[in-house]
Amino acid sequence: MAMNLHAIAGPIAGIVSGTVNGLWQRNAGYATTPAGKRTPSYLDVPDTSMQVQALTGPELALVESLNIQGVKRAVYMNGDVKAVDRASGEGGDLLTFNGAVWLVTVILETWDSSGWCRVAVTKQNDMVTP
Repeated sequence: MAMNLHAIAGPIAGIVSGTVNGLWQRNAGYATTPAGKRTPSYLDVPDTSMQVQALTGPELALVESLNIQGVKRAVYMNGDVKAVDRASGEGGDLLTFNGAVWLVTVILETWDSSGWCRVAVTKQNDMVTP
């Protein structure tokens, strides 16, 4: 079994960059209304620990080459987070932290065997509190 380096280094890096708890919404497919409209459905994973950081220059270039506009961040976290994968019909996970909803747009690193990943996210909207 591979070692989860994020579990070792994460708490140390968290001293510098901070850790936030947020909501991970795992895409669970979609439902189709009688009118044919598709609505995504999600499985909620509350209180997910995340380390949010800036993207590096090459990562920003990668995301911009995909023509993804908006505010972007990198997130380290435990779990198998998915970006949109049209071929397999998977992905499109959402992360909610710091008062905003973020779409997972690119998998930067994934270590399935050790259980952590680093993803690029793009801000979708600010949450409205009643």
